[in-house]
Amino acid sequence: MTDAKWTADICRHTFASYHYKAHGDRDALAAMMGHSAMSRQIEKHYKNPLVGKVDAEKFWQIVPDGETMPGTEKRTARKGA
Repeated sequence: MTDAKWTADICRHTFASYHYKAHGDRDALAAMMGHSAMSRQIEKHYKNPLVGKVDAEKFWQIVPDGETMPGTEKRTARKGA
């Protein structure tokens, strides 16, 4: 167990941190987040050293059971998991 706290903008920070690590396009992310081109918010808040590239790629593969990513097979829930 950690002392991590759930903040009001945790979903925004999660999206930005994992998107930045997976795709690395700082300017595109800044635009998606509503930051100006000159803003340093991406580096200040979303360039998280705790997020690894492999984990970021796995994060973007998360889909609800029964749904699929484009080009993949349909998933089903695992019983007893």
